[in-house]
Amino acid sequence: MRFNTYGGAAAAMAADLVNLGRGGAFDRDQVATVIHRHAPTLPEPTGPEAARIMQWTQQLDAAFGDMPQQRRVDVINALLQQAASRPMISMHDNQPPHLHYAGEGEGIVNRVRAVTATGLAYVLCDEGGHRLGRCADDRCAVVFIDISKGGNRQFCTTRCANRVNAVRHRARQRAMAMAG
Repeated sequence: MRFNTYGGAAAAMAADLVNLGRGGAFDRDQVATVIHRHAPTLPEPTGPEAARIMQWTQQLDAAFGDMPQQRRVDVINALLQQAASRPMISMHDNQPPHLHYAGEGEGIVNRVRAVTATGLAYVLCDEGGHRLGRCADDRCAVVFIDISKGGNRQFCTTRCANRVNAVRHRARQRAMAMAG
């Protein structure tokens, strides 16, 4: 599975920021680390900017998981509208012309909003909404971008998959024991 820059790194940034927000407490350095991992050219946020970015993740979260396609389109369209991105062609650092979705002069909060909303839109349009996953383990709420070849990933990690499969196996064994 190969995504373009916005569909891959930007959508992965959206997922990582949502997951960071699930942990409850976060600090500016954690937010900066996630942003830098996926978009190293973006500036580091201040404390208040990091808090605003984490507020944005509550809205990003709604784009992940199993839902009807029209619902996902509506959610991502609302994100795009709130992000108010303005696509423009950019040439910098000896790179060929490419699209940016927020101007260099815009603050980090607006740039993260534009990039993450656009990244989710690219994944939806290029690869299908089912690639915007949420762990199928009811005790886990981790979101992820499914980059598997078949696009049928259900769990965030093998650990969650093993836990759910073990519970199912024990339930089947109990049902067989009661029936037999």
